[in-house]
Amino acid sequence: MSEALDALLNANIVDEEQVYIPRLKTYFTVKSITNEELTEASEEASYFVGKGKKRKKEVDENKLGALIIAKACKDPDFGDKQLLEKFDAVSIDEVVMRALRPGEISEISSTIMELSGFFGDDETEEDVKNS
Repeated sequence: MSEALDALLNANIVDEEQVYIPRLKTYFTVKSITNEELTEASEEASYFVGKGKKRKKEVDENKLGALIIAKACKDPDFGDKQLLEKFDAVSIDEVVMRALRPGEISEISSTIMELSGFFGDDETEEDVKNS
């Protein structure tokens, strides 16, 4: 069996981590986002501008970020009825945008993206060869 095949067979599909939110004095549990969840969030955050041949699809980056947080956050559940009511929201992305401060959104997003493989690992190919 190849090293790469063995690595894939033994890899975690979903990773989790806790993110501490000092203002709320609690931890949020987030997981890596799947390709399907990312595609779904991207579609939900997309809209069309223009008409005819000039019509093009654009993505609301703020909505996309909020949807990614809502989909990757295991605790709390941003779709909880109480949260929707408290923040007078009709969707999970609205709850995220209204309940969290920009820095909190950034911190949670960074953790999710890191878990999902979007940032390079500090370990280089050379480090692996030397271990």
